[in-house]
Amino acid sequence: MARIPDRNGVLGPVVFLLLIAIVTMVLGPPEVRAAAPDLSLHMVGEAPQFDGTTPILVAGIWHEIDVNLTAAPAQNVTLQALLPGGTPIGPANTYAWDFNPVTGSWTDSLYNAFIRADLSYGSGSLVVFVVGVDADATVGIWTLTASVGGTTAASETIEVQGAQVSYGLSTPDFTFRVDPFTSAQASSQTGNVYVRTINQGNVPLGMLVSFDTLQSAFSVVNPSNVAHLGSDARYFLALSLGPLPPQVITVTARTNVTPLYVVPSAGASRIVAVVQQPFAITVEVGHSGYAIQTIGNVVFQTLATVKATYASLTTWQVYLTGAQNVTLDVAATGVRLKGVFSGTQALAFPAPLTLAPTAELPLTVQIEVPNAGAGSVTFTIHLLGTGDTEVFTTQVAVIGGPDTSGAATATVLWIAGAALAASVFGLISLNTVRHRKKLRNAAMEKSVKKGYHARRQERARNRNRRHYKGGKGNARSKGAGQGQRGTTPAKGARP
Repeated sequence: MARIPDRNGVLGPVVFLLLIAIVTMVLGPPEVRAAAPDLSLHMVGEAPQFDGTTPILVAGIWHEIDVNLTAAPAQNVTLQALLPGGTPIGPANTYAWDFNPVTGSWTDSLYNAFIRADLSYGSGSLVVFVVGVDADATVGIWTLTASVGGTTAASETIEVQGAQVSYGLSTPDFTFRVDPFTSAQASSQTGNVYVRTINQGNVPLGMLVSFDTLQSAFSVVNPSNVAHLGSDARYFLALSLGPLPPQVITVTARTNVTPLYVVPSAGASRIVAVVQQPFAITVEVGHSGYAIQTIGNVVFQTLATVKATYASLTTWQVYLTGAQNVTLDVAATGVRLKGVFSGTQALAFPAPLTLAPTAELPLTVQIEVPNAGAGSVTFTIHLLGTGDTEVFTTQVAVIGGPDTSGAATATVLWIAGAALAASVFGLISLNTVRHRKKLRNAAMEKSVKKGYHARRQERARNRNRRHYKGGKGNARSKGAGQGQRGTTPAKGARP
């Protein structure tokens, strides 16, 4: 192998050091090598979007465009977005933005409208432009170019798309139940009930929920109020209430879905569309499991259905609250009313009751179930102040009934006896049939035997008769034959 000539032995070490430097530059870590400038972009708060490998810029929406340089710029950084061949120059096809690193200023040199100086920033070799193009900009393939001091540093082909606001929205009805006269916290997440938004477009969406009453009591529970591109966002409702008297509160809520990060320009009206969809919220302030009945300014609470065991006593409580006094009458159907008590005092009907709007009057109802089957208890409330009257009913579901085991046993024994009698009758009938069949077979067998002997005797007589007649015939035949043979004509005689 030929050696590289050197002078005074110096060239060899120089070549060796040069090779080490080259290897270090090529194979060294990225932080050691100087990276080439590049461009990247994405909508504010969103991940980068691509059509294949081509970055997407949505017209009418603010974007972050990152200019990654090899070093912090000392001269103006200019970012341009151009539609090749676009004429005349205007918001439909041409944009230019500048960053002055000396003054820290950000400008839209063409329109003074399509840059967010408050969101743009520079950090060392990274320069971030928050810019956008008009919603009516021409869609298609554009060229994005970054230059420093008039010298192109990086260029990227991008696709400008029109904004598309598309989503699916589901708004079920919500029901919250809280105890009366106590502070309460409740969430629809417990029952897994939520408002659902599916973003099917290419624009991020914001979700706001408004309430026509109890505005300060409701809040939307979600990690983010933004429905990102392609996301399936679920929004739960939380309720925080102070002490309230028994009542049913109906709230009308509205979802407000709006596109986010819209560039305020001439074409923005095509994107900005606030869509409202109402849904109902019911807040029930009352005891769990109780029906909340309202008559005027009086609230009556009772169980819709009571389960009672047959032949036993059953008790439950009812509650009255209101701003006027009432009389109460109670009647029972299908069950026996043992009494209605205020504390330990039994009420005589119609019972006058004094109510207050700030406290509940509990009454204890006691019934007995003497009969099987359903029953009911009716409560008639008459308002002394307004004269209104209303009847409310609690259904009684009876569990169990009279002991019918004796009758059931008798029935079983009767069925068993009937089955046994039928079996005996069947056996007797079967034996009778078998006996008759046996007699019939014996008679037939005797008849068959008798006919057989008669036929044998008849055949024997026939044989004897044929033998006798045959003997005579043979003798006659023999004589005749001999005579014929003896009378053969003589020779020469005529027959």
